[in-house]
Amino acid sequence: GIKNIAILEKGYLGGGNTARNTTVIRSNYTDQRSIRFYARSLRLYEALSNELDYNMMYSRRGQLTLSHSDGVSRSLRLRADAGNFCGEANEIVDRKQIKDLVPSLNLDIKGMPILGGLWHPNAAIARHDAVVWGYAIRACERGVELHQRTEVVGMDVVGDKVTRVRTNRGNVSAGIVVQCVAGYSSVVAKMVGLKLPIRSYPLQAMVTHPIKPFLDPMV
Repeated sequence: GIKNIAILEKGYLGGGNTARNTTVIRSNYTDQRSIRFYARSLRLYEALSNELDYNMMYSRRGQLTLSHSDGVSRSLRLRADAGNFCGEANEIVDRKQIKDLVPSLNLDIKGMPILGGLWHPNAAIARHDAVVWGYAIRACERGVELHQRTEVVGMDVVGDKVTRVRTNRGNVSAGIVVQCVAGYSSVVAKMVGLKLPIRSYPLQAMVTHPIKPFLDPMV
């Protein structure tokens, strides 16, 4: 196999969206290809702590998606049917079932009453930092070089092949270059003259202050 592998990280390990997400692992999508893809991911995460010998803090909690309108209720029904067709557990739940699952929920908020929901019992969470470091530690043990604070600023192309990656810390010759940059995919692809039909938008989340956990399922 390939022995000389280097990972070029613009910032620090886990400094991007990898460690800034909601940590939800789920497969309750509408498209069958997405459902099967993420269902496989769910199964892999279940054994990842043992595989990497690193505690991922994996915990199956289940996910409850709420509906506040008839239109959303119909879309949740479509998701439930699509998931069940692919063999993934999904259930449309009524208000009583929601109250049983999450007693602390106020079902009658003025202007936005909860009409129903989609229950995805196999959804889980894992600590994102642990996932990053678990993979990094085991990769480095096997000879992978991890270069942090190394920003890719350009690439040299001969014919239709990338031969060298230029960074702020020097150049790296490479036989194979793999792009794994999430929201920066279109930016990096442009370095070799490719225009991807992708436009990235930030998805914002806000944390107020630490509170004692009171929700077991994800809502």
